Amino acid sequence: MLYYALSMLKKIAPIAITIIIFAFLVFRFFIMIPVTVNGEHQVINSTMGICDALKAISKWPKRGNLLDIEGNLYKKYRGSQPTVYINGKKAGLKARVSRNDNITTLPGKDVKEPVAEKISEFGELIPTSSEYYNGSGALIMFEKAHPGKKLVRFGKYSKKTESEKVISQPAPDAVVRKDFKQKKVVALTFDDGPSQYTQQVLDILDKYDALATFFVLGENAKDNKDLLKAEKKAGHLIANHTYTHIYLNQVSDEKMRKELEDTNDIIKEATGKNATWLRPPGGNLDYGVSSKLTGGGFKIAMWNIDTNDWKKPAPSVITSEVLDNLHNGAVVLMHDGGGNRDNTVAALPEILQGIKDKGYKFVTLDELVKADY
Repeated sequence: MLYYALSMLKKIAPIAITIIIFAFLVFRFFIMIPVTVNGEHQVINSTMGICDALKAISKWPKRGNLLDIEGNLYKKYRGSQPTVYINGKKAGLKARVSRNDNITTLPGKDVKEPVAEKISEFGELIPTSSEYYNGSGALIMFEKAHPGKKLVRFGKYSKKTESEKVISQPAPDAVVRKDFKQKKVVALTFDDGPSQYTQQVLDILDKYDALATFFVLGENAKDNKDLLKAEKKAGHLIANHTYTHIYLNQVSDEKMRKELEDTNDIIKEATGKNATWLRPPGGNLDYGVSSKLTGGGFKIAMWNIDTNDWKKPAPSVITSEVLDNLHNGAVVLMHDGGGNRDNTVAALPEILQGIKDKGYKFVTLDELVKADY
């Protein structure tokens, strides 16, 4: 048995050796091929992608580093990938090479981390001690104390701050007076209604597709709730003008509260919601009253175009007063009650047409405030 095995081994040994030598030659000639890498002669495995083949002979260049926003090292080898060229043409990481190819490699570049942004608050809330309005304008409202805001740019990974830009400064509680002149809009307002003239005003506004704000008196509204409903249905804003047209800076806090609450009760009964805008009769107001009213949730509307229609000037005079003084964010004072308003009604069509011809849009006071942003 042993003799037979040795005999067979002698017969196949030359064949096996020949196969091994042939395989080695094939491997060396067809698989392991000569190339030039950055000017040096190398032998690499042609069955691998160029990345793996160069790594196998320790010739794969390093990836770049990731730097923080200050340019300092944040993480090694997290930058851009190396670049490889085969015979002068950029190649992918899995590209295959051929015999005698000329390979050039460039290490990856360092890259800075991306920059992120956030809005951050700063400063402490400051209680108000002012007894004067902040600013000037037709509309008066309460602005609650708020911290400042700044835009912070920072490294996405390191969280290091690159820059800060102040957007707004901290501010205390304040009663502010503002005009809203950013957009080409006009707020028409009518006082002292509703009356026998109100429906005529509504019909004309509807014809010209115009919106308005109506400051109603409680004593006039209590028996004219249908007109309040008509105003609301047409998209107009209903606001408070007290119950009996009293001057708010000449009455007690209790009297002022009752006048406004009684009027709002009527408005809510007719429309389903309280009025949040108020116009003091005659514009009679002081800072103390303004502070109480705005602190209680009211926004106060004065005006910056006064038609003086309560004096009953000719319709042409009323019209000229509006059109000659028109500007962005105009708050126009007119009346649909409180006396004979024939001239106001007569002037209204020409006023509305003139406003439209000048390219202005009609808005309520709520819309006027929103239009500025």
